[in-house]
Amino acid sequence: MFGLNRLLLNPEFNCATWCGCRPRRNPGGGTEINTEFLTEYSLHLHYAKGIANFLREENLPFAPFIGLTLLDDALGEFILEHVAWYSEGRMFLCQATVHRADWSITQAKRYLAKAGWVEEPEARSKPLLGEPAKNICCGHCRLKYGHCPRGINNSTPETCPR
Repeated sequence: MFGLNRLLLNPEFNCATWCGCRPRRNPGGGTEINTEFLTEYSLHLHYAKGIANFLREENLPFAPFIGLTLLDDALGEFILEHVAWYSEGRMFLCQATVHRADWSITQAKRYLAKAGWVEEPEARSKPLLGEPAKNICCGHCRLKYGHCPRGINNSTPETCPR
């Protein structure tokens, strides 16, 4: 590891040739190199009537990892569930799942577009029967019956007919 540190601190070294990061000079002029990792996020959004997929790219000053909690302007906090290095594209590919039972697809597209997310319309689907209980405000009726027997679509724990 000592040899690698010496190599990385060498001002003539360009690590983009082997790891894909985007090195740049430290604005302060020192010998440190600031690296940025190109990262593509794939977000699986469970909304009121189905599942949609959104993408976004950004540069991170560190390598992402499974379990990393990110704070997004549109979504709040979400956790990375999968992280992979894509060597041909020289980037990290990350996946996360977010549940927003009170959002329609129109609301989701509007909120997420403001934060730089782009939908993949061909990836949109309806949820499987019984999936997922946490996609519903209360979850009791969807889990037990697959739907609310009284037709209440957006029940809360206080208004659940159980």
